[in-house]
Amino acid sequence: SKLSLQDKVRRSYFLAPFVVPLYCLIVKGLVFDGLPGWIYAFQRGIAETILAVKLIERRIGTSA
Repeated sequence: SKLSLQDKVRRSYFLAPFVVPLYCLIVKGLVFDGLPGWIYAFQRGIAETILAVKLIERRIGTSA
């Protein structure tokens, strides 16, 4: 119950890889930074996807 909003989004494994890039683009205003903003948002989406996979692996008890 004391998790931040970011941590709550990350715990929803399938939601975070989509929400975080949109958050970066819209809320942080990176959509107006042109290509560098879009690239950063894309990189954040990839990072959140990797983190979600790691969290899922931890939850089911497997690792690559």
